[in-house]
Amino acid sequence: MAIAHATVSVGTDATQVSSATDSVRELGDYAHTVLIQNPTGGVSVFLGGPGVTDSAYGYELAAGSSISVDVQSEDVLYAVVSADTQDVYCLYQGV
Repeated sequence: MAIAHATVSVGTDATQVSSATDSVRELGDYAHTVLIQNPTGGVSVFLGGPGVTDSAYGYELAAGSSISVDVQSEDVLYAVVSADTQDVYCLYQGV
């Protein structure tokens, strides 16, 4: 198992954050942990499944906050913002 990282640009359409780089996309059957940092000075990022929106979401990640999510091999974590885009920094552990 290794560690990978990526900057993911989250837009107004659901953006995949649990496998954002080519090396992470090849997770296969591996569960992994995603640590997501939303930098200070940005906007809230809304996390959830493929249908996530800024009004129907599982978790609001405020600017300046971070979260750690355990993702099973069959699961995908998505993010969305209300307007424009917001970069988030992701660290993938167990890939």
